[in-house]
Amino acid sequence: MRLLLVDDDPRFRALLRHHVSCGWTDADIVAYNPVVRGALQPEFLAQGFDAVLLDHEWSGVSGLDWLRELVARPGFAPVVFLSAAGNAQMAADALAAGAFAVVDKGKIDHEQLLAAVGRARDSQKEAQLAWRGSTGARDA
Repeated sequence: MRLLLVDDDPRFRALLRHHVSCGWTDADIVAYNPVVRGALQPEFLAQGFDAVLLDHEWSGVSGLDWLRELVARPGFAPVVFLSAAGNAQMAADALAAGAFAVVDKGKIDHEQLLAAVGRARDSQKEAQLAWRGSTGARDA
């Protein structure tokens, strides 16, 4: 299990790392602080990851805007959106924008998080297998 975690809060990253490592002891979670590192490069598709965990906001930047941009990239890994605490509208907007799943960041539901990440991983594996057998893959 390899995840990309886009969040600026080191304490929250540690909390998510704990939750995920309870489900997959060998999980590799790569932290990406968007405040320090800026936007992901346009050609980046997160293909080396089973899923991307994306925060809803940092330093006035909208995670929903990032979500829309990332899921529009053909072949981008599944995105599990970390919604603001109790914000049902934000969760609905994230799903409508293309999030694979939404997890409430205010009170992490351990089982829900693990289930979402597991489903995202399975979806990514299926997508990668389908691509490997495609004409585009053969041409590449």
